[in-house]
Amino acid sequence: MSGLAAWLERGKRIFAPPRGPSLVPLMGGRPLTVLFVGARGGPASRWTEYGRDVALIGLEPDPAEHARLEREARAGERYLCVAAGSERGRARLNLTRQAGCSSFYEPNRALLSQFPPDIARMFEVVGSTEVETAPLDELVAQESLEPDVLAVDVQGAELSVLRGAGELLGRLALVELEVELAPQYVGQPLFSDVDPFMRQRGYELLGLRRSSWRRRSPRGTSDSVAGGQLIHADALYLNRARLDALPSSAELVRFLLGLSAYRQHDFIEYLLAEHPRAAELTSSQRKALRLRLVPEIRPLWRSVRRSLLHLPHHLTVRALAVALREAPADDWHDPDFF
Repeated sequence: MSGLAAWLERGKRIFAPPRGPSLVPLMGGRPLTVLFVGARGGPASRWTEYGRDVALIGLEPDPAEHARLEREARAGERYLCVAAGSERGRARLNLTRQAGCSSFYEPNRALLSQFPPDIARMFEVVGSTEVETAPLDELVAQESLEPDVLAVDVQGAELSVLRGAGELLGRLALVELEVELAPQYVGQPLFSDVDPFMRQRGYELLGLRRSSWRRRSPRGTSDSVAGGQLIHADALYLNRARLDALPSSAELVRFLLGLSAYRQHDFIEYLLAEHPRAAELTSSQRKALRLRLVPEIRPLWRSVRRSLLHLPHHLTVRALAVALREAPADDWHDPDFF
C-alpha cells in the first residue's frame, strides 16, 4: 500500500463517531431493532457504533456461518439459522467460491463471462446445502420480534423475502435491500420488479448506492476510467405512511436514529424542525439528538472535500481513486452516501 493510500486508510472515517448519552430513554425504553436477512459477515459498523441504542437480529441459513456469528456475537446481537422466504419449507442454497455470492439461484454464466475472470470466479458453485425457509411474518411472531428496520442481502431472492413480510412491512420505518439491475443469477427478479412492489406498499426510494462492473478487452483493462455496466445496488426505502402517522415522539426518535445510521442528516434536521411529534421534545432533547445523530465531518475530510470541489470533472476524482487502488478497478461503487 502506498504512503498516501495508507494515510487515507487511517483517516477514512469521514464523520466523527456518535456522541452524547444513550437515546433509549427517548425511545420509550426500547432500543432500535434491526433485522438482517442474510447476516453473513455480521452487522455493518453503521449499526454497531451506536452501542446499546441498537439491537441486532440476524437470519443466516448457512450453518457454518451461523455458528461463527453466534460465537462472535456481542451484547445486543442474536442470530437464527433460517432463511426468509415467501412460505415455510426447504430450499437448496448454492454455495459459491466467494461465500457472499451464495444464492438460491444458479449463477448466470452468460453475463458473468463478459467480465474479468476474478468476478466470474467468485460465483463458481463449490457445493450446496438444504436450508429451512419461513416467512418473515411467521418468524417475527414466533420469536416475539419488534423490528424497526429491515436489511435484506440475499443474492436475488429479495422479492421472495418481501412477499413473506406483508404485515411486517406496514410496521417498519426503513428497509434496505440489495437489488440487482442485471441478472447475476438465472431467473432472479430485478430492481424493476422489486421497486413497484415497495411503492405499492407506501414506501419511497430514499437512496440508491449503485455498483457497476467494467469489461476487460483481450489487451487488458483500458486506460480510460469511464464506462462500466450497472449490476447491483443498495436501495434504501422509507415507510412514508408510517412516518406521517407516528403516534409519539419516541417513535420519531426511532426513525431519526435509523436515518442517522444511513447518513440522512439533512432529513433529520428537517424532521426535527417540521414533524408534528418533534414539538413534544424539549429544546435540550433536540440538542441531544443533534449531538448524537448529526455528527461533524472530521477536519481532514473537510479539507479534502474543499479540494475535490475544485477538480474540473468527476472523472478526475475517479482517476485519483484508480491510482490509489491496489487491485484492478473492475468493480465500482457509488460513494457510500448512506
